[in-house]
Amino acid sequence: MDLWPVAPPQIIITDPDLALHITVANNLPKHEFETKFAGPVVGKGSILLEEGASWKQLHRMLAPAFNATNVRNRTSMVADEVMIFRSILHKYADSGEPFSLEQAISKLTFDLIFTTTFGFSQHAQQKGSAILDLFKKLLDQNYIIQESLNPIKRRLARWRCAAASRELDGLIEPLVKERYALVREKNLDVSQRVGLSIIDLVIREYLQEEAGRTDNKGDAKSDSPSSSPSPAFLATAIAQIKTLLLAGTGTATDTLCFAYMLLSKEPGIISRLIDEHSRAFAPSIDETVSLLHSSPGRLADLELTTNVLKETLRLYPIGHTVRAADAIEYKGRVYPAKGHLIFPLSHTMHYDPSVFPNPSRFDPDRFTPSSSSSSSSSPSSSTSSYPDGLTHPRHAWRPFERGPRACLGQTMAMEEMKVVLLLTVREFEFEVLPCEGEGEKEKGKPRQRVPWTDLDTRFGDVAFQEMVFEARPRGGMRVRVRRSGKERGGGKV
Repeated sequence: MDLWPVAPPQIIITDPDLALHITVANNLPKHEFETKFAGPVVGKGSILLEEGASWKQLHRMLAPAFNATNVRNRTSMVADEVMIFRSILHKYADSGEPFSLEQAISKLTFDLIFTTTFGFSQHAQQKGSAILDLFKKLLDQNYIIQESLNPIKRRLARWRCAAASRELDGLIEPLVKERYALVREKNLDVSQRVGLSIIDLVIREYLQEEAGRTDNKGDAKSDSPSSSPSPAFLATAIAQIKTLLLAGTGTATDTLCFAYMLLSKEPGIISRLIDEHSRAFAPSIDETVSLLHSSPGRLADLELTTNVLKETLRLYPIGHTVRAADAIEYKGRVYPAKGHLIFPLSHTMHYDPSVFPNPSRFDPDRFTPSSSSSSSSSPSSSTSSYPDGLTHPRHAWRPFERGPRACLGQTMAMEEMKVVLLLTVREFEFEVLPCEGEGEKEKGKPRQRVPWTDLDTRFGDVAFQEMVFEARPRGGMRVRVRRSGKERGGGKV
């Protein structure tokens, strides 16, 4: 697709097999467009933007924080933060006032990723966070830079974006220095990667480099770390922290908003979720929280809950990757690609009826192997044609992308979101309100406005994502919440 002079030419990939080919079999490098788009927000040296040896080093440094063991060990912390979110929902249920679900959930998910990064909470849910506010300002200004055709607005946005970035760096840098000093002064053991916060993993990598560095004569330097981290290390650390705070907040926030929206029209699925939660954990919230602390492995038994999140991410993928190559060789043919943005477009794949039967239907059972789900009523999905028992190729589902550059925190995000649903769907019902300025609904049956989905006939404009940095809920997703009365055995508020 040639969009000159508005944008560079693009190769849009809508075939799951070809998408797998360029992200797994060949793993094409990121296009410089990603640096242009995300660089003003996350900074130079981010794992999101690096390639080659630099990316491998950053991946090796950060990956242990997101392995299954460390994610599971943080379940107690997640449960405690979600209980704060639950108490906030109770207050809104008591008042009956509308509120932005996106804002409420973003404070929860920010506290979760901040605690994972630094080992303590920012308490954004109770008192807000200057860091979170600056991130929102950064994203808003970056959107103007990317999308506005007004050169004056773009110039002002660049200035504001740079100012917000400097201010954000100024808030994060002292936290890095403070932790570095603590590790050095108390000689804390960061030799083992298990159980360390993200900042400890970053410091660990730096200390190992310092200890192993040699001077030009080949003499080993002292094993004692320097009294303060180098400017280069601080810049690298801040870039990774900004990337992880941003990614850890955005994906889970957006997905949970859309999950609550979709479930608000599905009482049958809600009933099944409640049964699953009671079986896997306990009928009451208090008992469930206790079991999350003592037996976090039970989260693996929440198959339907997992599938609800997968189906939400299928209908509402948050973003996609952009790759670059001089040419793409596939099935014996060579396709010229130099100068093109190469998009494996998950949204289009997720709504392709030849890949996902009955694609606009919210059907979590499509992710259950050998399921006789409701989607099987589609003529194209009478039986599974895949060895894993699914009615679609597994690699066609790609909200976190695939291959070596897949989202590092996807396991953590899925586990966090399962805990959120586990501790809320039994107690609360959400009413999604029309977007501001949407106007009155059409009389009679609402009209479907786009060919690929009819979700707008059920939810209105909020069914369509809006683009800022990622594809997020439109208008902050305004809702009202009320107690459902379905939670058994009480629960402390």
